[in-house]
Amino acid sequence: MSHSYYYFVASLSMITFDSKQFISVENFLQEGKRLLSSKDFFLLRDILSDEEKKIQTGSKVYKAWKEFNRKFRNEMVWFRAEEAGKDPLEYIRGERQIDLYFVDIIQQAAKKNNLREAEEMLDRVRWQYLEELSQWEYYNLEFIICYGLKLKILERHQEFASSKGQAILDELKTIEIGS
Repeated sequence: MSHSYYYFVASLSMITFDSKQFISVENFLQEGKRLLSSKDFFLLRDILSDEEKKIQTGSKVYKAWKEFNRKFRNEMVWFRAEEAGKDPLEYIRGERQIDLYFVDIIQQAAKKNNLREAEEMLDRVRWQYLEELSQWEYYNLEFIICYGLKLKILERHQEFASSKGQAILDELKTIEIGS
């Protein structure tokens, strides 16, 4: 492992779900480009992009995250489709693998009157999973991937708190489900 990995990881401040001060994903990637190998940087960039890409990697963390996120999203889609009176099978990706923990959290979030609180509840589940994935990862690319994914969650919530984010949430409140 190169010295740049150690420097990069050591330069990352500890973050929590409630962190207010953190490096942006864009700045994180700039540092990664400067300090990581080209191969590792491009992998990190692809993982953190919002584009749907087929990513070929041996990263056990990324593979576990991708599977977790697919199952979690499928349960959210299933719930929302049923609420809207639509066939959930038209919207899920791959096969549904029922996870009762996900079902319970999604149902609890749906009961929230505040959309931001509901989204926060769902993202805390994602955050906790990333914490578990990175628990035994030190000074390596697996840790860096988890850190970047956490930054994406924090940026998303920071955007919710902005005037643009509030306008989006207000618009969502007016949409009728099942129309």
